[in-house]
Amino acid sequence: MYQDGPIILLEDVISQNNGILETCKLKHPKTGIASTFFYSNSSCHIYEITKFQENFRSWFIKDFVVKGGEDGLFMVTEINMLYLFLPLLRKSFRMYKSVGSILDDENFPDNKIFQDKLMSFLKFVCDTKELGEDLYYKYNKEKTLAWLQLKVIIKSMLVIYCQNILSQNCPKNY
Repeated sequence: MYQDGPIILLEDVISQNNGILETCKLKHPKTGIASTFFYSNSSCHIYEITKFQENFRSWFIKDFVVKGGEDGLFMVTEINMLYLFLPLLRKSFRMYKSVGSILDDENFPDNKIFQDKLMSFLKFVCDTKELGEDLYYKYNKEKTLAWLQLKVIIKSMLVIYCQNILSQNCPKNY
């Protein structure tokens, strides 16, 4: 069977979020350009939408052959919330700020959607001060590098584990 038109791969994402996803415009941390992301209000999940648009390529998706070209293929992948907001956090390396003031950007008002959710992740990359009932954060480069290093180690271990599992299931002589 042949499928024409744009294809968006998000079946697993929808099922993981009870079919409820919303869109928001955020500054992409790599490009600095406004990009559309999906997010779940009931969880801390944010999903990046990536478009693959190649004229001389096709993809097999389930029982379909999807051609490349103008329509392209959209893939939706989860992105860690901290990656999205690290550029904003890095601006607060000199002084302690509230989450609201860190996320304040008139060009990207959707940042505020994640104010409450982001607070639980800031301890990994920021120093914290409590004044009364309010929390204030200051970017900490050493904490960020340690957090990133740990993520790399975990991913490396996962890759090695998967390679070991795969090699055990492969015939020795082929």
